[in-house]
Amino acid sequence: MAAAFLVCSLGLLAGARLSGVRMCEMSGEEVFDAQIRALRAWRQRVGHADVPLGSALGRWVYSQRRLREQAKLAPERVEALDALGLRWKIDPDDVPWEEMVDRFRAFYAEYGHGRVPKKYEVDPLLGAWVCAV
Repeated sequence: MAAAFLVCSLGLLAGARLSGVRMCEMSGEEVFDAQIRALRAWRQRVGHADVPLGSALGRWVYSQRRLREQAKLAPERVEALDALGLRWKIDPDDVPWEEMVDRFRAFYAEYGHGRVPKKYEVDPLLGAWVCAV
């Protein structure tokens, strides 16, 4: 309960309320379930589960990655995130150069410029790659 309160206090949840119940009053499991629902909705809207860090949901996803890296994320939570297609490591260096160039070309063809936002919702890897190049 204390962890859920801290998360809520720091604004790390995707939404402040759920069915009239304050997130701060929810158990850790209820908070996780609410965030999974938010991630599922994100995935349905955008087509992937790689939420950029610049949002409450993105910060939550980042924290789940860190917990797993530290072997502190329960197996059933890993399974739930795996089922949504969450990539545990997002690193443009792991993608072949030619593939990233193709993604950039597609962006340029669609928008007529190469100013890919660093936190590009549609393709976070492309945003990170362009920022790093």
